Amino acid sequence: MDLSLLEREFMRIGFQIGRSDPGNWKEVVQHRKGALAKACGVRIKKIKVPGFLAQGEVNHLITGPQEPLPAHMLETSRKIGLFFLAASIVLLAGCSKGSGLGPLTTTCRALRICEDPGPSPIAVDLVCDGSRGSTCSPRNYQSTMEVALRWASSRPGSVVRLWALGNTLGDTVIVGEQHVPKRTKSGSKARRAAERRFFDTAKEYFLKSAEPFLGSPAKRRSPLLEGLSKVAVAGNQSGYERHIVIVTDGREYSDFGDFECGSLPNPGHFVGQLHEKSVLSPGMLAGNHIYFSFFTMGEVDRRRCRVSMDRELRTQNLWRTACTRAGAFKVQFNSGIPRFEGSPEGSKQEEREQ
Repeated sequence: MDLSLLEREFMRIGFQIGRSDPGNWKEVVQHRKGALAKACGVRIKKIKVPGFLAQGEVNHLITGPQEPLPAHMLETSRKIGLFFLAASIVLLAGCSKGSGLGPLTTTCRALRICEDPGPSPIAVDLVCDGSRGSTCSPRNYQSTMEVALRWASSRPGSVVRLWALGNTLGDTVIVGEQHVPKRTKSGSKARRAAERRFFDTAKEYFLKSAEPFLGSPAKRRSPLLEGLSKVAVAGNQSGYERHIVIVTDGREYSDFGDFECGSLPNPGHFVGQLHEKSVLSPGMLAGNHIYFSFFTMGEVDRRRCRVSMDRELRTQNLWRTACTRAGAFKVQFNSGIPRFEGSPEGSKQEEREQ
C-alpha cells in the first residue's frame, strides 16, 4: 500500500499538530478524542496506538520517510495522522453538537474517526383492533409486533407503545410501553447484540401484555375512528418521528358508519361529520405515518353481507381521506405486515419492486 501526495501531506500536518501536545502519542490521542467527543457530542472510534508511535518515533513520518514503511505501519500512521488533522479542524471551526448534521462532523465520520450515530429514534404506536371479525388475531398481532420491534431496535432511544381498542373511547388504552436503550458500547458486534437483547425482551413483554385483550371475547362495536383519535391526542412526548400501526380490517362499526354491511358514505361528507365531532380533526395526525396492517376484508359474520373488491377499495379511500385531512404525512395499506422504510423487511420489499 502507498499514500497519495495529498494524503501524505495531510498525515504530516496532522502529526505536526499532535506533536504540539504534551505527553506521549498515546496520551495525545486520548486527549484529542476526549476534546472532540465533548465539543461535538459524538462517540469516537477506538484508536489503537502501536508501540512505534507510543515511543515517539515519528519524526520520519513528519518529515517524510525516504523508504516505504511496512503496510501495517503506514495504514496505522495514516489513520492517526488524519485523526489529528480532522480533530483540530473540527475543534477550531466548530461542529453541530448532538445533531450530527454539521458538515465538519459529517467529514469526521466520513474519515471513520467519529462513530456514525445510526438512524434517528422513532415513536411507534401499535394498535390492535380486537372487534369481532377483525384481523388482529394473536398470529397477525405477533408478526406485526415483531416487525415493528426489529425496526425500532436499530434506533436507540426509540419508544414502542401497545394500544388495545375497546368498545368505547374510554376502553381504548395503552397496555404496554418499551424504550430502546441507548448504546454503551461501539462496534457492529455490540450493536447486533444490543438489538437482539431488546427484541427478545420486548417481544416477551408485549406478548404477555396482549394476553388479556387477545384472549377476551370479541367486541361487537368497532370504534376505530375514535380509537385512532385517542391515540393521536395521547401525544408524542418523545418528539421523535411518529408511526401509528393499526392491525385491523378497517371495518368501522359505530355511529359514524357501518363499513361492514351498510352503505358507504361520500368521502367529503364523511370527513365533515368526523370534524363536527372533533374526530380525526385537522392537524390531529400532523406529520404522523399511518400503517394499516392485515387490512383485508374477509367474509362478515357467516356471510351476512357481500364482500367485493370495489367495497374494499372504497373503504380504503375513506380511511385515506380521513387520515390525510387530519394531517397524516403518509397512509399505507398492507394486506400483511407493514413495510417500514429503512427496515430489513422494507428494504427487501423495495428490492423486489425495483
